[in-house]
Amino acid sequence: MLDLGCGVENFLAAARDSVFEVTGVELNQSAVRFARETYGLCEIFATRPEDFRAANPGKTFDVVTFF
Repeated sequence: MLDLGCGVENFLAAARDSVFEVTGVELNQSAVRFARETYGLCEIFATRPEDFRAANPGKTFDVVTFF
């Protein structure tokens, strides 16, 4: 699962706990740091979606969310 604009990642933490492999992209570096420290999420990136895609051209996801 990829969540774009994932904020503080509480949704991704819940999805991870429900068996999803999760990745998040968020512009706010403080939110990314919070997610890593609070939820132990490591596949969270402080970057723009287009930069994430360019850096991971072969990566695919079964579910993409953007709330």
